[in-house]
Amino acid sequence: MPIPFGGGAQFQYIMSFGGTGSTLNIDSGDTLVGSVGVPFAGGSAANDDANTVIIRINDYCYSYLPCTNGATCRNNINPDPIPYLCVCLPGYSGVNCQTNINECASSPCQNGGTCTDQINKYVCTCPPGYSGLQCQTNINECASAPCRNSATCIDLVNRFNCSCVAGFVGVLCQTNVNECQSSPCTNGGSCSDLVNSFSCTCVAGYSGTRCQTNINECASNPCQFGATCTDYLNSYFCTCRPGYSGQNCEIDIDECFSVPCVEGTCHDQVNGYTCQCNPGYTGVLWYRLFLF
Repeated sequence: MPIPFGGGAQFQYIMSFGGTGSTLNIDSGDTLVGSVGVPFAGGSAANDDANTVIIRINDYCYSYLPCTNGATCRNNINPDPIPYLCVCLPGYSGVNCQTNINECASSPCQNGGTCTDQINKYVCTCPPGYSGLQCQTNINECASAPCRNSATCIDLVNRFNCSCVAGFVGVLCQTNVNECQSSPCTNGGSCSDLVNSFSCTCVAGYSGTRCQTNINECASNPCQFGATCTDYLNSYFCTCRPGYSGQNCEIDIDECFSVPCVEGTCHDQVNGYTCQCNPGYTGVLWYRLFLF
């Protein structure tokens, strides 16, 4: 260790060298080697006693402590222009290492991140939606698969958008659209909601996707023998031609049922009859003739 000697800038080092009366000359730029080896900026040596040399050197670093922020100070061999050299720790610069290097000066933070300078490093505070050392990564909000019912997720900055398939709505496409809300089924039909569709259960007499069609019960020509068919709701009516009856006019009325022929045989016809008279009788209606 240096031992203070004389003025504030001089120190003595005690070394074993030679004997009594020995002399050691030291010039500026010499390096002392042995138990102590230091570059110095000038000094002198003198024999103090037998086998002992006192070396006096000018130690600027020890005297003035010019280096700051933990830097290492070294005495310059050549003191021109300055007699010392500061070896700075990472993150500092300047002759005396007095300047904290601003790592934010190069604007390393991307996408609007805020840079905070620290010693030999920086910290980026990212805006919402970004991450990474330099806020270079757009956070994928679709990674958690937030959209439902087979919707497509579109990643945006700090948010996402769900593109719903037909029949669903909502931020997450979570709601099935009620297609029955508009009452699409007519004429008393019942509506059942489906995905992007509906189904109508029609009352008797109606058909169609919305029960909009009155079924024509006359389309199958139910009325017989030339009768006229009139369509009604879930029914029909046959107007029969004379001589016919029944729901479909399928019955030929038997005009002989009332036994119109008194003395003869009745033959039924359409809307009429004929009488085949017994011998001795004539006329449309045969009555027995009583002769007195």
